[in-house]
This record gives sequence, structure tokens and C-alpha cells, in this order.
Amino acid sequence: AKQHSRLAPAHYEAAKRAIVDRRYADTVQRCQQADQELVNAVALSQRARVGERRGVWDHSGLGLYPGNWDQTCRELRKAGITDLYVNLLWAGKAHYPSKIVPRSRTFEDYGDQAAACVKAGRRHGIRIHAWKVCWNLAGASASFLAKLEKAGRLQVTEQGETIPWLCPSRADNVQYEVGAIREGARQYPVGGIHLDYIRYRDSRVCCCESCRRGFARDSGLQTHPWPKVLRTSKTRAAYNKWRCGRITHLVRETRNVLRETAPSAELSAAVFGKYPQCIDSVAQDWHLWLERNYVDSICPMNYTPDPGRFRAWLTAQTALPGVDGRILPGIGVTANESRLDPVQVIEQIRTVRQLGQPGYILFDLNQTLATESLP
Repeated sequence: AKQHSRLAPAHYEAAKRAIVDRRYADTVQRCQQADQELVNAVALSQRARVGERRGVWDHSGLGLYPGNWDQTCRELRKAGITDLYVNLLWAGKAHYPSKIVPRSRTFEDYGDQAAACVKAGRRHGIRIHAWKVCWNLAGASASFLAKLEKAGRLQVTEQGETIPWLCPSRADNVQYEVGAIREGARQYPVGGIHLDYIRYRDSRVCCCESCRRGFARDSGLQTHPWPKVLRTSKTRAAYNKWRCGRITHLVRETRNVLRETAPSAELSAAVFGKYPQCIDSVAQDWHLWLERNYVDSICPMNYTPDPGRFRAWLTAQTALPGVDGRILPGIGVTANESRLDPVQVIEQIRTVRQLGQPGYILFDLNQTLATESLP
């Protein structure tokens, strides 16, 4: 680190001389070299934590090199990554030969991604977590969506618009989701199941007839006129609590399924970081899941380029009672909400370590992450 920090000023002085001589390309090059030396110095001055969990989310479900999971896992292991969360299963598509969920174009083009990544992960000592997108039917075929809509299984907004999300209040949708998770856990020896979109889209869904009947039955409140009655504060508060119960039900059922089929597999969930606001906004009471041991860890998506905001969010999350070091914060290296350079990534990792959490997860596995931050 000291050697790199000594080299940076030399490049900077050379850059100043180059700009005087109007050698502008040389100026830019020298500044870039000075910057890189400082980045290297910062990186090399960090103290690694023994036993730290270093995860990466893989949204594509294909790794860095489609068709070559071995190379992806080899490079991740070399970079110190311990856990890989692979997006293998959505509500409307699976990247492996599922008999429950329609098979994806990824499976048709590249084959069984679950088998391939699990095999490569074992070879290179990386735990593979099957990333399950719940309820959200993005990427599902038009015919599959039409079938679900006809059966009344999709969510409905307050304005009566049907959206491509399964309604959590319907028993057939819950059985479908749980069945898909059970199938995958039985078929593939993954290190864990990782729940994503384990929530509603927003605060204004779902207002379908199944939700009305279920809410009326469980709450004993008047539901007419529906959904206008939700505009009253008392009914809205009761409905928000009822919605949380629907989401928590799937989390609890997933835990029960894993106890039966894969007792050694961990259960984690990617969640909105602002708690308790996420209870009313998307019906996601993730602190309750931790308190009741429905999940082993929570991964709040703390995507921000602001180091102060990242620290404030994580401080609030770790201060909740009963968390007990089970927070694995998500760092948005290339998220929509944040684009982080390597030093910003390092700074957020330092915050995670300082606040005593067991590790972190980087979003997302792509060439930017692989070439800029992982080295």
C-alpha cells in the first residue's frame, strides 16, 4: 500500500507538466495512473475478516460466461467470494427442467443452469443459493399470463387494473410457489434458498375479490364498497396488517419445506431496507421473520452512493432487537439507485465490518463488477 501511495504523486506531477506542454492525452493518462495507484493503496490497506461472508447476486442466472460456470466460479473464488446467489427461479419461469414452472429461454439455450452452477460451486468451494423471485411474473410467456388472468390469480390495483403478479391471498398461488421451491430444493443440493420480491408491488395492491373475501373473513370488518373502504384509516391499517400476514405465510411455509426436504439449506431474503416503513408500503415485516426464526439472514438492499446514508440505514437495521448479527447488507455496485467505484465499495464494506455484521452481498455479477471492484 505504501509503495502504491508513493507512486501516485509522481504521476500527478507528470500530469501537471504534460498539461503545461499541451500534451493533453498524456495528462489524462497520468491522472488515471495516479488514481489507480491510490485505489490500489486503499484496497491493500484493508484488513480482511476471517470467516467473513462475501456474496454476489447473479441476476442473469448465467454467470459471467454463459455456458461456462466453472470459469465464473474459479474467478469469483480467486477474488475471495464465498457465496453466489443465482437467479434460477421466477414465478413464471425456471432456468432448469422444472415440472411445475414453465422452462425459460435461458434453459432452452444453455441447459440446466441449477445443475451446472451447483457443480461448479462445489468444485471451487462457493456456496450456491437458489435465488427465487416470488409472485412477480416478469418474463413469463403471454399464454401463461393469459391463463392466470382468466383464472383470477393475478393482483388487481385499486383502479381495477390487473398486473402480472400472483396474488398472495389465493391458496392455489401459495401452493404453486411452495411447490416450486420444494421441487428445486429436492432436486439440487444448494446451500440455500434466497427469496426476492417477497412482498407486494406497492401499497395499492391487491384489491381482487379473493383479497376482499379473505380480509372480510379474517378481520370481521365491513368491506363494502370495495375497494373504496380502504381509504378509511382504520380499515387501511387493518388491511396493511392482513397483507403482511399473506407474505409472512409464504416465508413460514418455505421454512417448513426446507426443514422437510433440505434441512441444511439456509433461508435468506432480499428486502427493502427502510424498516418499519416497508410494512405498510409493501407488506414486508422482515424483522418479524428474524424474531420467529423463519429466515437465517436478511439482506436489505441498501443501495446508495452516499456513505453517510449507507451507515445510517445499516445502523438502524442492526439496532433492531433480536437481529443478532444476521444482517447481510446488499451493496449496490451497479444498481439502478447507485453506481459505485471501487473505493466507494471498499468504504461500504468497511462500514459493514465496523458495525459487526457477518458479511455483505454485492449487486450485480457483471463485467463492471468483475473488472473494476472484485480485483
